Amino acid sequence: MCIPLEFKQAGKKLYTRLEYHNYRQDVYSIVNKAFVSNAAAVTVDNVFNLGNEVPLDEVDAWSSLEPYVEFYHATGPLFSYFKVPIANNIDTNSPLGVSCFARAVNQIRNADEQYGATLWEYRSKETAIQAGNEFFQKNRKGDIVMPKGKERIYHALGDAILSCQKVRSVSIMHWVMCVGRMMCLFLMSIRRISETRVFSMVTTGLSRRRSLTAFYRGSNHEAYLSHVKVQITASRKDIYLVLVYGITEHPMMLATNKEIQSKEDVIKVAKLYFSRWKIEEYFRCKKQMFKFENFRVRKLIAINALNFYITVCMAFLALMSMSSETNALRVSIIKMADPIKEKVHFNYYRLAKGISGILAYAKEGVRLWFRTNRPAYHQICLKLIS
Repeated sequence: MCIPLEFKQAGKKLYTRLEYHNYRQDVYSIVNKAFVSNAAAVTVDNVFNLGNEVPLDEVDAWSSLEPYVEFYHATGPLFSYFKVPIANNIDTNSPLGVSCFARAVNQIRNADEQYGATLWEYRSKETAIQAGNEFFQKNRKGDIVMPKGKERIYHALGDAILSCQKVRSVSIMHWVMCVGRMMCLFLMSIRRISETRVFSMVTTGLSRRRSLTAFYRGSNHEAYLSHVKVQITASRKDIYLVLVYGITEHPMMLATNKEIQSKEDVIKVAKLYFSRWKIEEYFRCKKQMFKFENFRVRKLIAINALNFYITVCMAFLALMSMSSETNALRVSIIKMADPIKEKVHFNYYRLAKGISGILAYAKEGVRLWFRTNRPAYHQICLKLIS
């Protein structure tokens, strides 16, 4: 006995034909019945609702079929089935074999995981988004619902932003102030500040304050520091504006919420930003010059090895930058880089570009660039026989 299924879909209607085969002794009978369901949910593996029975001629492809056929002297069933000739080690009582890929289930699963990891490498290049709870969708219980499959990219900062008083816009500065973290930010010249509740451009009156002195990078650069308590338009909380003169062409303006009570506190804020700037430029150079974010490896060991060799290259650039400005090798490398500016404090970029330009001429490696020491020629020694 066998009942094969056939489906036909017309709009929102799903037609199902059951073909019942029965073979007993010499009598072979076939019964065809058709059903229709208004819920067009095609599930080949398991059909729970066939719907109502309808005539076969309601479907043009089944109109030529007879509802009932019976004949005699059949030597076997008129249907066939495919059986995979592989031993069934899952259900030993089943007469059917397992699928042709049953022995490779673990390998297929590993391939699927690796494929998903490769896709994640592309998706993880997207910029991470940090926002307050009000910017995310919520379910009926009020819980935050992250975008499906991107939970590692989106980060909710919580309700602390909303509870912070006098916050008119959501920014990282508001979040830092609300959670009580220390910040040190660089202010652009277009920022408006207020000392006496009257907001004006930040560059207004900068020349009035030159009270403290400090040294930057030893005795090579002398910087003058000053500070004043102000407010900015983005947040009406009191912060300190630290002014640094002498390092750059225009005064450097730093905003911090760190309490300043002495000259040493002002110097610490300035040095803190300088150290932060150096670290950021180090990683930025590492990513831009060596394409550290544009690699395709799947194992952590390979990533660590790649990071190690790039770090060695960065250490070499650091040694070159610490050498004298009149060093012949350094001068040649910077000349090959063809920089736009003559002098900069952070010269990792031009050193890396210059070395890359020099190595571009090495079509067959750099082995032939080194001078080889030829072995000393031995004098001919003749043994005379008297």
